[in-house]
Amino acid sequence: MAESVLRTYLRDGRMPPLDRALAIAAVAGVSVDWLATGRGARGLAQVRAAYTVSSESAAAAEAPVLDAAVLEGIVKAVLQGQGGCASPEHLAAMIVDLYQRALDRGTR
Repeated sequence: MAESVLRTYLRDGRMPPLDRALAIAAVAGVSVDWLATGRGARGLAQVRAAYTVSSESAAAAEAPVLDAAVLEGIVKAVLQGQGGCASPEHLAAMIVDLYQRALDRGTR
């Protein structure tokens, strides 16, 4: 992505499309949520930690039902935005973050 494109987003105060936001967040090592709002977990390590559970609490928790269509769309957007440059761990953290936010929007 050209520097002039980034400057345009900053100057105009607008958010880039999801695929570009994912790419920017990945390069900067921040979560998309933090990029968009400046709040919440800044780094992807913090996002991963938020989703880490002990085996005891995982066994006690009821597993949510996955919405395959939502997950497929998120995976496609993340892969497109990353262009094959991210590690599997980084991709997984981004996908989990976006999927959780999609679920949260659906329950409001």
